[in-house]
Amino acid sequence: MSTEKSVRVRVKVYDNTTSIYSQDIEISNGEGTFVVPAILADSDIIALQAELVSVDSKEIESHYVLAREPIHKWNSSSDCYLLIEGVEHTLQPEEEAHVAILSTCPCERDLHYVITTDGRVTDWAQRRYEDPVPPATSASAGAVCRLNFRLVTTY
Repeated sequence: MSTEKSVRVRVKVYDNTTSIYSQDIEISNGEGTFVVPAILADSDIIALQAELVSVDSKEIESHYVLAREPIHKWNSSSDCYLLIEGVEHTLQPEEEAHVAILSTCPCERDLHYVITTDGRVTDWAQRRYEDPVPPATSASAGAVCRLNFRLVTTY
């Protein structure tokens, strides 16, 4: 997020102290988006770092580190991994979103989920396998199950 009209930020991914991925993003209207591809890292912790590169198209001589966030490796005890698709921007209060949840596990499992807003739990529920609307299956991105959700944000 930025209050400047136009900002370019370089997002880097570090494994220990080695930069293993980098992407420049333009932030306009206060918001920018980036995607970090699947990364095979040797370390149990990787770090995301954001550096200020330019403001209003004027390069910054020495890049200023805006944020650095460690991300801990997590292995699923159920061997199920999830990917959420469909959130294209930061949701506003009471805004409705339609998202797809891709799972590496078959659809014959219950899904328990928690939705957080600014670190606070705003909703939680479960979707049971015997729900009347059966989820569609998908083979995209290695997923074997696709669940479609309708969410309404609250604050």
